This record gives sequence, structure tokens and C-alpha cells, in this order.
Amino acid sequence: MIFVTQQDPVVKSVLGCQDVADLKYRWSQYVITRETYGGSLLYNTLTCEMLFMTDSEQKEAMTDSELIRRWFLFPEGYDDHSLAKKVRSIRQLVYKADARKEKERSIDRFWILTTTGCNARCFYCHEHGIPEMSMTQDTAERVIEYIGENDRTGNVHIMWYGGEPLINQGVIDHISGKLREQGFTYTSSMISNGFLFDETTSKKAADLWHLNEVQITLDGLEETYNRVKAYKYETEESPFLRVLNNIAALLDAEVRVKVRLNIDRYNKQELFDLSELLIDRFRGHQGFSIYTAPLMETCLGTKNDRTEQQRREVYEAHYQLSEKLRSEGVLHRTELPKVLRSEMRCIAVSDVRVIFPDGQLAFCHDYSDGILSGNIFGNDPAREERLEYTKCLPEKEECGTCARYPQCVRFVKCFNNQCNKEIINEWKWVTMNEMLWEYEKMISKKEEGSSNDQ
Repeated sequence: MIFVTQQDPVVKSVLGCQDVADLKYRWSQYVITRETYGGSLLYNTLTCEMLFMTDSEQKEAMTDSELIRRWFLFPEGYDDHSLAKKVRSIRQLVYKADARKEKERSIDRFWILTTTGCNARCFYCHEHGIPEMSMTQDTAERVIEYIGENDRTGNVHIMWYGGEPLINQGVIDHISGKLREQGFTYTSSMISNGFLFDETTSKKAADLWHLNEVQITLDGLEETYNRVKAYKYETEESPFLRVLNNIAALLDAEVRVKVRLNIDRYNKQELFDLSELLIDRFRGHQGFSIYTAPLMETCLGTKNDRTEQQRREVYEAHYQLSEKLRSEGVLHRTELPKVLRSEMRCIAVSDVRVIFPDGQLAFCHDYSDGILSGNIFGNDPAREERLEYTKCLPEKEECGTCARYPQCVRFVKCFNNQCNKEIINEWKWVTMNEMLWEYEKMISKKEEGSSNDQ
């Protein structure tokens, strides 16, 4: 038995070790299993601990006292859900206690919307109807002051956002240059359609903006992409080919590029061909990755309801394409949770500030009615007002038997609070990939250590 990740420290202090008794035991409903490399990985979503067991060890698992002590096994008839509910409640109290230490906290992450304008007209955009505005030089100066007032570490990360952030590139130059002049250590990332990048801008992004990653969405091959994006510019160059060249320029400048493939019924077959094109062209770049995202009625700006069958078709294509990307070594890797997630991770109350182009502060980077409150000109929203965004939806009957329950947080005010069979299946699929990646990372470190010792 090999322990790959450790228990969440707070959960460990709450639960301690389970007593071993002369009882008949079974697996906890919170244990997820993935077969791999001559054995299986077992991840406990309640304690966040993961271990590897050989096939022979699994045959003796039901009598293994270590698995009992570590809450992988429960006695027959045990109420898993009641225990998880208690642990979650205590864990959330700890998060809230930490969040109350306002004076000791440093804001070191900033989502900055340089503009709400965009050069594309995607049919699924969730920002339709937002008043169009761009950040002025005067507001950018105040943003720099605001960062200085709220960061106590001198180490800042900025997410450039929009609209399309590159429409107002001058503001990015100005804020980045000032941070460098004032001695800040800073990095940045960006969500962009990629159209306005080129070789010169990519080099500047790496050197001045300290840009380490860009997310760029592609919706299909050339004809589909150009139709969906419907750029406002008239140019002889195909936007699709231009964006591919810009991805290459970013990678050459050593900026990571994460390509998001929005998958829906209209493009689900075409994206397999697109993925092959991308893999052939960019797989040699270490900073290149791809992930797929089902474009469903509960996310982004789409309004058309799907039947269960239609939803299932999209998710099946999503899994198939993601598995292809994983086998090719380009699927974007995410991290296995090492601690229980909390409602205190919401941007509204975390160590993040979302700044709109006019200097208003927002509770969320995804625009919707009622998210704006306060501004960078001395009117920070009250903590009580921000805490309103941490209120969660009531539990459903299905929560009682759901393996995700210990780590599930669904906010009342969040647009991304839906739960259905497909969403749960996707979560499990993602978690099982994260388990494998975590194990591979451990093996790699051991092999590296062994080679260094020789």
C-alpha cells in the first residue's frame, strides 16, 4: 500500500482515527477507485487522501485495519452521509474563521477587465447587453494605487479579462510597466480569443506583462470558427488561420496556451478533426494543452433547452474527445483536491478583487445583474454584503448517496450551480484523471530522486 496524498489536516484533526472493531466492513461511499499499473488508486473525497493498492492487497482489503483507521472502510449499516455532513460543517467553520482575519489578509489576485467591448460576436456569449466601456488612463492609475494599498506581499497575479482584453492593450502596458517600476513581482494570465496577438505582441506579453498563460477558445474548423466568431473586422486573412498563427507566436514566446473547445451538437464531430490538426501542429510545445467544455443551456449565454438525450449525446462526445486528448498527452491537467472545498472559495470573499473598466468592484468575473458593489475609489463593499454570495442551495435527496457530496459547493447566486446526472458523471471522470496524474507525478518525483542519488 502506497499513500499518494495525505488527509486534509483539518479533517484529520476532526475525525482522528476510526476505531477498529470486530465488525463486517464495506467501502465508504466516498471512495473512488481507478485501476492502473497493476493495481488501483483509491481516493477518499471526504478526507482527500489517496492511496495505491496492488491487486493482491485489494483481495484482503475488507480486513485491513489501516483502511478502517483511515476511513476508507465503514461498518455495514453506518451512516456515511451524517458523518460527511458533520465534517463539512466543521471544515466550513474553519474557513470562515480564517476569512474573518480581514486585517491580516492580503489581496494578491486581481481580475481586471480592460474593456467590456469585444471584436467577436459569438452566439453563446453570456455578456450580451453589458454596457460597453473601456478603462481610461486615469482609472488605470488608480488601479495601480489600489493594488499597492491591498497587497502586502509585493507578489501579484493579474487575470486580464473582458470583453476582449487586447482591445485596450495600452492599459495592460501601463499597469504592467508601473508594477515593474514599483518593484512588484507579478505574473499574469488572460482569457482571449487570440485574434489580436501576433509575434510582436506575444513577445511583449512575455517580457512586459509577464504573461504565463492564455486561454483561447476554438469552435470548429475554419468555416465553422469564422462563422461562430463573426469578427467585426473585414480582412482578407482567414481569422481561423490567423489565430492558429498567433497561438504559435505565443508558444514561441514561451507563453502557455490552453485551448478550450466548446462542444455542442452542431460541432461535436468536427472537433475531432480540429483536435488532430492542433495536435499535429502544436504537440511539440510543452506549454500547449487542450480541454473540451460542453456548451449546454446551463452555462455561458445559450438559451435553448436540451432534452436528456441531446444532453447525453454532447457529453458522450465530450468524454470521447477528452479521452483522445488524454491519450495524445495534450489534455489540460487539473489538480486533485487536497483539502475539502468551501463556500469561502467564492471570489466574492476570497483574496481576489474583480475590477471593471470604470473602477467598479464586482463580486464575480461573470457579469450578471447585481454583482457590482463598491469601487476602487475608497468604497470597498462591506464584508456582510460579500458573504451573501456564499449562501448555498439546500441539499437534495440525491446528496445523501453522492460521492461528490463532501467537496460539492453550489451557490444560490452562482450561474454555475446546476446539478444533474451528466454533471456528476463528468466530475467523476475528471477526478479519476486527476487521480492518475497525481500518481504519475509522485512516481516521476521518486524516479528523479533515485537518479539524483546515483
